[in-house]
Amino acid sequence: MKRALLLATLFFVCLEGLAQENFVQAPASQTLSARAQIDSLLVEFGEDFDSQHYTLPLSLAASLGKTVRMTAITYWTQDPLENKILASGLVAYPVKGAFRGTVEVAPFSKEKGLSGSKRLYTLETLPSLLGYVVIVPDTIGYGISEDEVIPLLLNRNTAQVSADMRQAVREYFRSVGERRALPSETSLFGYSLGAPGTLALACHYASHPELGVKLRQIYLGGGAYDPGLSLRGTFQLGENGFLLFPAITLSLNRWRGLALDPAQLFIGKVLRDFDYIASCRENPAEMAQRYGTDVHTYLHPDCFREGYNEDLRRLMKDLENLVVPGPGEDFPHNVPVYVRHSVQDTYVPVECSDRLVQELRKAGHPAVIYRRDRSGTHNETAARSFLDLILMLL
Repeated sequence: MKRALLLATLFFVCLEGLAQENFVQAPASQTLSARAQIDSLLVEFGEDFDSQHYTLPLSLAASLGKTVRMTAITYWTQDPLENKILASGLVAYPVKGAFRGTVEVAPFSKEKGLSGSKRLYTLETLPSLLGYVVIVPDTIGYGISEDEVIPLLLNRNTAQVSADMRQAVREYFRSVGERRALPSETSLFGYSLGAPGTLALACHYASHPELGVKLRQIYLGGGAYDPGLSLRGTFQLGENGFLLFPAITLSLNRWRGLALDPAQLFIGKVLRDFDYIASCRENPAEMAQRYGTDVHTYLHPDCFREGYNEDLRRLMKDLENLVVPGPGEDFPHNVPVYVRHSVQDTYVPVECSDRLVQELRKAGHPAVIYRRDRSGTHNETAARSFLDLILMLL
């Protein structure tokens, strides 16, 4: 009797250990060949991709590449107000063979409707063809949570959503009987708005060693780690090729309660079409081409004066709280950090990366490698950064 009771107790303990705390379901899946992924890369980057410099690594990646399964999953996480919310994302992994490690990616900004879970493909999954499990959360405001406002610049929420998806992937593997365990060794990658989210995720793992994540390397490109510095740089430059400021305003009103008046920040056609532009239903780069890249034509004149108006002062003050890493925030030491940015970037000023590298080195981080390109647009540097990652993972 005692033995039966002991076995029953062990059985229920095992069931409790197998409980799914985050993962909900996997609504869709497809398989892709290495060649199909590389062809998609070339199509999406187009003329921004310098194929001459990367023919060899792409060919090598294709020869090593395997058939990859792309699976959309839904899972529970938190919104920036710490409310429980159902989110989605894409996990990509080789159909056969041992997993070589995990790559976690905070996605770059895109219009709604182009989330990885909806398309069952995204550029960020490219390392999967080399044998890695690649985890790409849609983040709040995309995929299954598309009706919600995108929490732009709220990178600590991106970190939480990403960490919860990692746990959901582990539970998903268990639910489908996958015998290969999710590797604890992880490389982090983020470009553009994904870069500060990736940086925040690195800090999150550093402050939560109980999660058992072993960071191998961190790659950051073209990121606004200090959003106030980025915005001031745009005011000074007078040009921006990515019309995202309206969406940022909406984000800070929704999630930070700033109650910013668009009429105190914008003028002209951008003010007239504020609701549509802020919804991110269209690519911000394409909208910039239509509304103009000269910010003097759509930003309030107070943006260019020494004394900001009340809304601008409140905005700039709040952005100080969104810098990553923040004061006293844990950061993983002895992990290589690669930073890349172009001085010709008109989306995010290069000074953001300058400041980040300076702060990391001043804090005594021993392994910061900074590539400050003298030429190249934001998108051209994105293409180079993706291929840098492939070379590191080969």
